[in-house]
Amino acid sequence: MFSGMVGVIAMPTLAAILIVVAVGSLRVGRIQSILCTGPTSRIAMIATALGRDRVQGVL
Repeated sequence: MFSGMVGVIAMPTLAAILIVVAVGSLRVGRIQSILCTGPTSRIAMIATALGRDRVQGVL
């Protein structure tokens, strides 16, 4: 249904939309509370943030 319309939209435009949505979904308060809870939570959050790009490259 929308595949034809999406094919017309330039790739940089789609990337910009993705970035805006990602930034809008960040919750600074939650990040701060995770960073204050302890080293295990910090490591898990940082590993998730850093590892996400590497996993997507493998898939």
